[in-house]
Amino acid sequence: MTLIGLYTDSDTIGGAERSLLNLVAAYRGEAQLVILSTSPHFLREASHLQGANSTLVHARSSLMRGALDHRRQFLDLGLDLLQVTLANPFASRPALLGGVLARIPTVAVEQLVLPSRRRRGSVVKRLFARAQAGTVAVGSASADDLTRYFGIPRRSITVVHNGVAESEFIRRPAASPPVVGCAARLEDQKGVDLLLQAMAQIVDARLVLVGDGERRGALEQQARELGIADRVEFTGWLHDARRAIASFDVFALASRDEAFPLTIVEAMLGGTPVVASDVGSVAEAVIDSETGLLVPSGDVPALVDALRRLLGDGELRDRLATAAHAHALQHFTDTAMADGYDRLWRSILR
Repeated sequence: MTLIGLYTDSDTIGGAERSLLNLVAAYRGEAQLVILSTSPHFLREASHLQGANSTLVHARSSLMRGALDHRRQFLDLGLDLLQVTLANPFASRPALLGGVLARIPTVAVEQLVLPSRRRRGSVVKRLFARAQAGTVAVGSASADDLTRYFGIPRRSITVVHNGVAESEFIRRPAASPPVVGCAARLEDQKGVDLLLQAMAQIVDARLVLVGDGERRGALEQQARELGIADRVEFTGWLHDARRAIASFDVFALASRDEAFPLTIVEAMLGGTPVVASDVGSVAEAVIDSETGLLVPSGDVPALVDALRRLLGDGELRDRLATAAHAHALQHFTDTAMADGYDRLWRSILR
């Protein structure tokens, strides 16, 4: 039986980690999956997936440190292939090096592509890519960024979009007042401060923010300073964020940086029209004026215009939501993602 190791060292459950969990839940191939993580929180989440499909999920709770320790554990497990999910381009280097030292085919999944601030970082990244059996980008634009920032040959990069489980497509009558919603970590990257600035200019709508993070206090203070605290709801983390997303009249994500965010696909599959920043590979899902509306990153006036356009035109909301659902159903489900990884693994192991 082929053993595929799936590794993450992230302490948070963000989009990258949820994508990994979605892969485990959707996989129906012949290999057994071995989940490896330094995070007890992630391992608890992964343990809920045991028995959810035909694969074996083995969660290790011991803390792994250093490339040699990783090498020893990977060899002890008898892995045939190791796949490491990177929350950023410079994460998980001990695991990647441990896999290479063990001479196990090692794949890096690049969930967020950012340039290195130092030349040495780019050189090391390029050397790691050469030693790996494969590099995965979660979108074509992200693959292009890997080539531009680190010199990784584009032909050596496989694109596998993040995917989520299918959900019921629901188009509800607009709320009164209408609700703009966002589900994201409350950090600078997600641009929630830009969304608050935009909502200050849209006086006839509410904003619901699902998520938590280190910027929550500052964002709550910003809402008070803008005079919109009575129209902004901070829900914190929700166990079923997709239900909240489906209840929004418009889903908005004003990120400064992204690769391929899961929440956009969740909105598309659930029937909620999307306004999003044109960053990373977002445009591969949100095709402007076809499956949603795109705005330049950091452009608050453009964000205001796009939100007003959608909030004021129910027919446009319905048209975009219907087209977005069809597009996501064809390209961005968890089963499509699992099939993409299965093809890659079989190709490498051949």
